[in-house]
Amino acid sequence: MKSPALKKPVATVAIYPMLDFLSPKWAVEGIDFGALSDEDAEAGRKDLERRLAAKQINFGEKFAETEAEMVHHTRWNMMRYVVKKPVFVDYFSGVSGLGEKIAAVQPVAHDSYEKVMGEIVPEDARRLFVADFGNLLPKMPPLFVVHGLADTAVPFEDSDKLTAKTRALGVQTKYWRLEGLDHEFDFEFPDLGTGELEVSNSDYIGKKAIKELLQGLDEVVGL
Repeated sequence: MKSPALKKPVATVAIYPMLDFLSPKWAVEGIDFGALSDEDAEAGRKDLERRLAAKQINFGEKFAETEAEMVHHTRWNMMRYVVKKPVFVDYFSGVSGLGEKIAAVQPVAHDSYEKVMGEIVPEDARRLFVADFGNLLPKMPPLFVVHGLADTAVPFEDSDKLTAKTRALGVQTKYWRLEGLDHEFDFEFPDLGTGELEVSNSDYIGKKAIKELLQGLDEVVGL
């Protein structure tokens, strides 16, 4: 049976996005999601290798709804292993050892960046690296990006790079760089569809940005 044609999205929304997968953050530095014992790390490594061997790139398990439930998630040890070691690039691309190759050439001079990375990343995996290898195009739909400048998990430079490139391509781009806000700043926000925002509230700039983003989406889709 023929698959239905995918419709072009009317807009793209990226909230503290992980997109610069060739940066040292994802290939060298890593993120610590809490104490990872040798036993848990080994369990995570084996799970990752099993999934890579089975070519499981999109795993599809339901994400845990609470932090307490997360520690019992089937991917918890693997996820912590992936981001701490870090082997996120391997997990993302399905190419074992790719992260080590990217890490080995860091830092890369700006004028030779594309050439060096092009020699390392296999051609059939380059389409997964959204911000590089010509994957961003002028015909992209409007882009809305929100990122806290105090984000300790995903560097705001990922969003800086993305929006600089889309603007250079002429893509309609709106970017909120939020001073003092960390990762997941929006998790505790109530419904922002109605009501006025209190300027005195410490979450004001975050709530204001998300509300403006929603209003911008309404304008794009004609609501």
